[in-house]
Amino acid sequence: MPRRRITLPSARPEAAPMTFIVRPEPHAARLFLVDLCGASLSAVLSGVLLPSYANQLGVAESTLHALAAVAVVLAVSDAAYLVFRPRRWRAMLLTVAVGNLAYPFLALAVSAADDVAITTLGAALLAVESLVVVALGCVQLLVASRSRP
Repeated sequence: MPRRRITLPSARPEAAPMTFIVRPEPHAARLFLVDLCGASLSAVLSGVLLPSYANQLGVAESTLHALAAVAVVLAVSDAAYLVFRPRRWRAMLLTVAVGNLAYPFLALAVSAADDVAITTLGAALLAVESLVVVALGCVQLLVASRSRP
């Protein structure tokens, strides 16, 4: 997206007008908001609701709490962007995208390290969540890499 140049008139007529370059953020705020909603939902489900169904899922409660903690970290970073709107939003988006892409591998590693055998329902839950998170991470990587500073 091209940069727009905004020229503001100066308070003194003899002074040159002030010029600012506006750098648009293409869909970055929406991506952070979508990721915040998803990470919050994942944190609530993994940390509050799903531990009561740990036996049916075949996933240990400690695993669900660990995944909820990772989701909380991602949600806090998304919320930090939405509150502070830093100028270096690309670096923050890349960080969140890498976190999103690492989340399924972490979920797989943590659930494989448990002594509990995962059920088909638990595997389906982790697979669907992983697909959604990886898709979002790929979109975040594309937006962050295609945007010019």
